Amino acid sequence: MKSCNYILLALLFQLFAVQRGFGQNSVSGNYWETPSIVDEGKEPPRADFMPYSDLPQVLADDKFASPFVKSLNGIWKFHFAENVAARPVDFYSENLNESAWKDILVPASWETQGFGVPVYTNSHYIFPTNPPYVDNNDLPIGSYRTWFELPDKFDGKEIML
Repeated sequence: MKSCNYILLALLFQLFAVQRGFGQNSVSGNYWETPSIVDEGKEPPRADFMPYSDLPQVLADDKFASPFVKSLNGIWKFHFAENVAARPVDFYSENLNESAWKDILVPASWETQGFGVPVYTNSHYIFPTNPPYVDNNDLPIGSYRTWFELPDKFDGKEIML
């Protein structure tokens, strides 16, 4: 297997709490409070296609059985911060020491795994509203990291994360 040392999907979660360009914020104010930025770094919309190598795989309709799909589900490293100031700004760095980070099951909700407080409301906000601004002192941030090896059979192929 070819080691690609990918750090995948470092999510700064909740209300678009993401640093533009991995910390290089060219927007005045907070990136996640800028309504004109709604889809930074995503692919254009398209139909959902799964790659298979033959007709029996297509008929089985099990995307994880395809030789062209690698599941990243599993245990990841996770850092929970109570607010924006406590988040690891350099979460993307290959040299980041994540030894103190907790393990978390992905995919899942962090609140159901002991981080933060689960919130559900169907009528009233539990915080004062002032769109697009949020209370950055009470904005939980989750950062996720994982490492994986890309199989040799992926060489020369377009890779979509």
